[in-house]
Amino acid sequence: MTVQRLLIGAILFGAPATALLNGCEDANANQRDQVQQAIQDIQREFQLAVAGAETTEPETAAAQEQKLNGIISRLAQVNGGEPGQQASKSILSATALRELANMKLATAQQLETAHRQQRQVLHGKVDAALNLQAAADAVDSVNPTAQREALSRALDSAKARAEELSRRIPQLQGPIEQNTGENQASAQEVEKLEIEVGQLRQQARELGRLAGLETFQRSVQVGRQADKIKYAIAQREIELTYSLKPEHAMAEAQVRQLNSLVDVIEAAQASLDALEKAFSADQAKTRAQITSLETEVIQTVKQIGAESSDQLKSSYDEAVGALEKASNQVQAARGNDAGRPLAVAIHEAQCRLHWSAAQGLGDHRSLLERLAVAGPLFEAGRFGDELKAVSAAYDQEIEQAKAANASAQEALGQVQTRGDQTGLDAYRQQLERAAAALEGNFSQPDEEPTDSGHATASAHPGAPSRGFATAQDLFAHLNASLGKGVGGFQEFYAWFRAETPEGRRSLQASQKMLTAFVRIDKALQAKFNAGFVDAPGFNDGMAATLPSLANATVTEQTDEKVVYSFATMGPEGRFVLRKIDGSWWVDADEMTEQQRQMLPMMEQIMSKLDKECAALETRIRAGEFKTLPEAVAAFGQTMMSSMGMGGMTPPAQQ
Repeated sequence: MTVQRLLIGAILFGAPATALLNGCEDANANQRDQVQQAIQDIQREFQLAVAGAETTEPETAAAQEQKLNGIISRLAQVNGGEPGQQASKSILSATALRELANMKLATAQQLETAHRQQRQVLHGKVDAALNLQAAADAVDSVNPTAQREALSRALDSAKARAEELSRRIPQLQGPIEQNTGENQASAQEVEKLEIEVGQLRQQARELGRLAGLETFQRSVQVGRQADKIKYAIAQREIELTYSLKPEHAMAEAQVRQLNSLVDVIEAAQASLDALEKAFSADQAKTRAQITSLETEVIQTVKQIGAESSDQLKSSYDEAVGALEKASNQVQAARGNDAGRPLAVAIHEAQCRLHWSAAQGLGDHRSLLERLAVAGPLFEAGRFGDELKAVSAAYDQEIEQAKAANASAQEALGQVQTRGDQTGLDAYRQQLERAAAALEGNFSQPDEEPTDSGHATASAHPGAPSRGFATAQDLFAHLNASLGKGVGGFQEFYAWFRAETPEGRRSLQASQKMLTAFVRIDKALQAKFNAGFVDAPGFNDGMAATLPSLANATVTEQTDEKVVYSFATMGPEGRFVLRKIDGSWWVDADEMTEQQRQMLPMMEQIMSKLDKECAALETRIRAGEFKTLPEAVAAFGQTMMSSMGMGGMTPPAQQ
């Protein structure tokens, strides 16, 4: 659980026992008693409502939204009472508004995920259309055999990957069903405990302050018991929401995408087979396929654009509005200690909201950029204005995310805590890392100038001082290195060179990844006398991940630069080799716009991975894991954690 969720928990379950009791000491004042009772009733209703507020099922989400809106409306009608009671009311209103905003954001992110998956399919269709276009243009002068072999390799690769993912899907279903069942049972137990809390507190009120003290204390104990069960539910729900279900959904989506790609490739194979028998007839079929793909791509892009302007924008706008109202409510409760962490949480949610919108816009921009340069296909010229608008919107969302992050950090500085500061310090570091990622500011390694006067960098300190004599020799060495396991990775990246800040940052991130692999591999060798290559499934997994360079072709060549292109399941892969100071190296400065955008995130992930693998190495060497598969599985968990897909950090016990 992130520190953000800890703060939310403190607000939801700490406020009833503290903030809501402020200003209610005069039990004889009838109006104040009525206000207090109304706030307590609404607060209990709110606790029940938020138990399922993170659902993404449309019908359930609509019901939860209706409940939250009803709670917010009822709170607005609570008037009178002491200032402390009005402040408590404002805190509860702000919390409900924030939960409502989270629901709207979840709805938006669900649509963003659907759009992201659609764009992935579109990239595959663009690949297929471009390949078919190239085949059609060259059909009169090029032997179709080579094209057919390339499609066959891609088809085999796609089918193999689809089969692998299909086997993975049932493995994920078991934990999902188990967590879901446990949560349902726990929710029933929580409901019973909360009813018991209400009954005990009613008894305490009837007995009076002194006589009812023991009964009230029992209600607090029962409430804490319910809170612990809620925390366990939240742990499982977060695992379901952010790990198991997304992985399951992504696996299913990828299988569908791969099957779609298989269909396209098989259709292309059929066209190439027919080409040898009837060139003219096959040309017509191929052009028809290209037109169909063009139509599908353009229509889907239009559909995504329409949904982004309608449902997606509406969800984001409603979330923004709810958070603005929540912020106003916190301002109205100025002076109430519970409002300070809530203000931080609201600003952090605003930052997360704008970052979510920016990610979707950035992903869409990458697709539009690709379509805009696709030559005569896809009505390339029609995307120019849309690309400008999406780019401008992306920049605006990034700036708003920066502003919200700055406000969150400022608000965090006003939060005071008794005792352990670890949670606040971790949250502060999280906000600082987010700010750095939004600004793209990362510390740079020290650089030494080369003989040519340019600052260059390699992927690891043991890199050679000179490259290969020819580009062909270098590429052959790269291809051979990929078959040597973990040690081969070091050989592979040793021949990368960068002369720009971005290239050096990319290599630094690669070095951290290499260091993590080598560190854990050595620990495995020391403990089990076996490494990654001996782990079940590791070699097959790496084979499916690493590029196949054996059939790469030269697509561009000068005296100073050679470009090798190779087939992948996604966009065409390429290596740019460049002659630097009289010898040949891999040019690490060659990056796509999307790779440049992802660089800050990759740096953050690799930095975290480097630290977590150091801790994992200690655990492996200390004998915490009994078998090699257990230790390798722990490394996989560490990788997921570094990418923001890890488990929860429990709150400190009081």
